[in-house]
Amino acid sequence: HDWVVRPYNFGIPSTSDYAVSVGGQPADVYAMPTRYGQTLEDNKPVSVYDGAPLRQPMYFACADIGGTTSVTVEIGFLPVDDIRSVTAHPLSRGIEVRREGARVTFDVDRPGTVTLLVNGDHRDRPLHLFFSPPVETPPEDAIVFGPGYHDLGYDNPITLSDGQTLYLAPGAWVEGVVSAKNARNIRIMGRGVLSQRRPGKLDYASGVVAPNGIILVNCQDVLIEGIVETRGIGGWCSLVTNCDRVDVRDYHVLASVVWSADGFNPCNSRDVTVERCFIRSGDDCIAIKGNTGGSVLSLPHIPPETQPPVENIHVRQSVFWCDHNEVFVIGCETRARHIRNISIRDCDVLFHWSSMDMGVFGIVPLHGTEI
Repeated sequence: HDWVVRPYNFGIPSTSDYAVSVGGQPADVYAMPTRYGQTLEDNKPVSVYDGAPLRQPMYFACADIGGTTSVTVEIGFLPVDDIRSVTAHPLSRGIEVRREGARVTFDVDRPGTVTLLVNGDHRDRPLHLFFSPPVETPPEDAIVFGPGYHDLGYDNPITLSDGQTLYLAPGAWVEGVVSAKNARNIRIMGRGVLSQRRPGKLDYASGVVAPNGIILVNCQDVLIEGIVETRGIGGWCSLVTNCDRVDVRDYHVLASVVWSADGFNPCNSRDVTVERCFIRSGDDCIAIKGNTGGSVLSLPHIPPETQPPVENIHVRQSVFWCDHNEVFVIGCETRARHIRNISIRDCDVLFHWSSMDMGVFGIVPLHGTEI
């Protein structure tokens, strides 16, 4: 079966393959490509937003939940011929799925991610559901993108300066990138989608890439909260370089199409917290690096002790899915004075695969430093 994405509102990849309601309220469902079932060359951009069929897509929907009582979620499936089982993951949440024909229901009592697998197959139309606390109202001077499609391209990045907030409203789909340099007290928030889909340039291995989705350099006191980032092209989703005090909460990443699509990369940074996030990536989910001073192949050698340190990186209560490479890695770039005090606690890994026998955890000190 070819699962079809039906673009609406000038490019948002909506689909009716699933019908989702949360607490009786319908939620929009979106389709994204994966690396599975594609006939195109590895790392070649996949154009699926013009009505072309998706071979083995993934789906996602978002909803806010709050209070102390549980909320009932109802899912309808199309088609239903080959559905033998539906399970809710991570299993640590202990969610019981009730099924009646083409309809399943379950209850959620707190924010977090729930992924439904059909017939226990990670490649067979998984549905990622992102439940967040009620969204806050943005400040009056925020940069706001309302519901609908916003195509900014890569030559017009959303640039944040001191004290600014970027707000992606529920129903907003923004094609573009976000950047900040030497900024303090900035915030990226909301329930909308930040996406990078069109091809950009070639990387060092001649793969087609686009600019990183979020690029923060030399920033302090940063909050990334609630948004979804989707990526259908090579390159990292988020890069935080030489930053201090960065909180990342309820941040959801879907970037499964090609290798080199890292999820979140804190590089030469300090006091970074990742909490209640979901990252599904075509490369490392979280890569803790020391990469200031040049590219991974830069010559001559840059002494690690001359570069800013990496310390106090804490990941907790989050869910990860790695379609190729490692889930958590220190490296490969390790140009940093030191790398220390890294913790990963109360997290779930739903799926992990690597053609190179890489592990869920890895330390790859390409440039050497004290770890």
